[in-house]
Amino acid sequence: MGQEYLPGDTPQQRLQDLMKEYKITQAELASKIGVAESSISRFLNGTKNKLTIEQIIRIARIFNVSSDFLLCLTNVPDKKNYDISELGLSAEAARNLYTGRVNPEVVSRLLENRRFAQLTSMIALYFDETMASGFAAQNQILQSLSSMLLMTGKEQPDIRKASQQAAQAVSLNKVPVFQADLTNIQNQFMAVLREIKKEMTSGEGISQNMTKELTEQMFSELTKGQDLHHPSVSPEQLAAMVVQPISQMGLAEDESLAELQQALLHMMESMQPIPTYSFPKNVVSTYIPDAYGKILYEVDRGLDVAIGEYAPGRAIVVDKQTYQIGGFYYPGSERRHGQSLTPARAYTEDPNYVKPVISCPECGWFGLMEEKTKRCPFCGNSDLKITREMMRPWGFAPRNAESIPDVQLSEEYTAVQQPLYSTLPEAEEMKLAPGCKNIRIASRTNQRIIMLNKGTDDKGFMVCKDCGAAMPGDDVSVLNDINRPYKSKYARSKCRHSNCFNVNLGYDFITDMLVLEFTIDDRIIDVRRNDNPWLNRAAQSLAEALRLVASKKLDVEFTELVTGYRLRTGPEASYVDIYLYDSLSSGAGYAVSVADAIAELLADMKELLGSCNCGSACSKCLKHYRNQYVHGMLDRFAALQLLEWGVDGINALPIKPETQIEMIMPLVNILKQSGCEITSDGEIIATGRINTKRVVVYPAMWVEPQATGTIYVSDAYIKYAKLFFTKA
Repeated sequence: MGQEYLPGDTPQQRLQDLMKEYKITQAELASKIGVAESSISRFLNGTKNKLTIEQIIRIARIFNVSSDFLLCLTNVPDKKNYDISELGLSAEAARNLYTGRVNPEVVSRLLENRRFAQLTSMIALYFDETMASGFAAQNQILQSLSSMLLMTGKEQPDIRKASQQAAQAVSLNKVPVFQADLTNIQNQFMAVLREIKKEMTSGEGISQNMTKELTEQMFSELTKGQDLHHPSVSPEQLAAMVVQPISQMGLAEDESLAELQQALLHMMESMQPIPTYSFPKNVVSTYIPDAYGKILYEVDRGLDVAIGEYAPGRAIVVDKQTYQIGGFYYPGSERRHGQSLTPARAYTEDPNYVKPVISCPECGWFGLMEEKTKRCPFCGNSDLKITREMMRPWGFAPRNAESIPDVQLSEEYTAVQQPLYSTLPEAEEMKLAPGCKNIRIASRTNQRIIMLNKGTDDKGFMVCKDCGAAMPGDDVSVLNDINRPYKSKYARSKCRHSNCFNVNLGYDFITDMLVLEFTIDDRIIDVRRNDNPWLNRAAQSLAEALRLVASKKLDVEFTELVTGYRLRTGPEASYVDIYLYDSLSSGAGYAVSVADAIAELLADMKELLGSCNCGSACSKCLKHYRNQYVHGMLDRFAALQLLEWGVDGINALPIKPETQIEMIMPLVNILKQSGCEITSDGEIIATGRINTKRVVVYPAMWVEPQATGTIYVSDAYIKYAKLFFTKA
């Protein structure tokens, strides 16, 4: 289209001319831009004066003209050329976009993503070494300390060995100067890709796209054959890996990227010894072998899910074959020199995989011994006990390294304990939530989260430290019929399992989190932990509601967020902490980013809990596949009561007499068989073998009332433990 049109008086006239030239009807144009035909008709006849910016852009694309031409700002329909300096792009960057050397749609989606702007700032900081300089200074201090220790050992031969060990330990604390930067960039980039992937899978994207899986595959290729959780990357690999994604995104010129790569290599090669660059990946696999020990299948799960779903004793079906998990194994570990019979020792004797745990017998708090906690941060108890160690799985494998017939399966179900963080927000961190009477809020970064699986009946798991065989229980006899979880021509004999220990499965990690602290008046609200069906249900359900509304607010998958709760007692009151954290290790910033919208989130939670018509919880409100293990605890009514207390300070209202009668009536026949007659005439009367008493059903949220001649029964006991008061 090279000609110049006659001046157009109005956009309507200009559009009519284009439709006539291209022989496009009103109905066809309306369909192409996604509006009703009536909207186009009203615009052309003058009853509707304006089109939206989006509609103008779509029409311009259909006729391959500029938006200025449609708006009668020019009579030349050809699209304008813009000065690339206005966009801040180099000539080479613009050329790459124009020639298609880079995918323009991918670039557009990155630029449109709200998190990408933050990512570019992070990369800019990485380029000018703002954060790296701090770690470099820290490393220099540690290096000086290590040198002093070595010198002391030379001067005092009797402590030389100890000095050398201490110097080595100090050196291990050095942090690669660019590691923190790179980890943050990696996490942010992964978050960007997830959001873009979600948009593209809704039908708007291209078939070939950059996904989380492709990015993780890049790391897997670089660390192929290495320890899954502590992969090491050479300086050349690391430098290329840093530069490659930046190059693909077109954020810098080739010359600048080449200089960056050389600078990275120079920096890393100048460090002696060359550090190991680790990339935390809270992902673990189950390895399914063939009859000869070759790995046929590798099934990945996040650790938060895997320590429950893949725990020893659980079953997994792969390619129509059933396998019972029977131990821990990482491919190739048995081929290391001298480890054919004892491949698990590299992990079971590693303090990064097995960590001592302490707990408080008073309130149930637990934490890692390495944190050197002297007093329980919840209740202040100083008598902390050493409990069962926590072991991080390095890989799961089938029992005896083979499948089993379904008829032989005796599956042991184990659940993951509530996530726990072991610190308390400082007083100055906690702020009263807007419009709330009993809710304070704090956004916290770099918090340690601990997740545990304590096995069946809290007995943990017996694990062979040598071969890795494992089953639920606290007695070595559970391993009597269990062979090695791998096959090797160098390990044909059966392991005797003479070197075993009892552990909980778990792991700890650092992430960002949002904490909602509900102050509870224990004079009127029942805060008993172990004998109260309301409190735990309310806290668990409210935590799930927070996750769901926060994910909608952020427009991310709810799997990107994890939630939990804890109950604690202070000197003046009791507290229920509802917390939300990022599932991505090191944090993606999701949880803390919703702190400013807490008033909106609380309103959305109230709507979610109050709008459903189910009896307790369902898939329309609180239930989903990631919280199956707590489905029996979910109760939207209990959660709504806790929320109303936190926001407005409202305790549950008394239950109407007619409602009490309705709740009791289904139990009349059961109670009659126990010798208890129930009658109702405005109130409920229970007549037993000895005496007669009035029965009052009260909200489980209340502290139990007391009155002579009256039996008080909480509504929760009737709902969840119907035979509770038959002995009265």
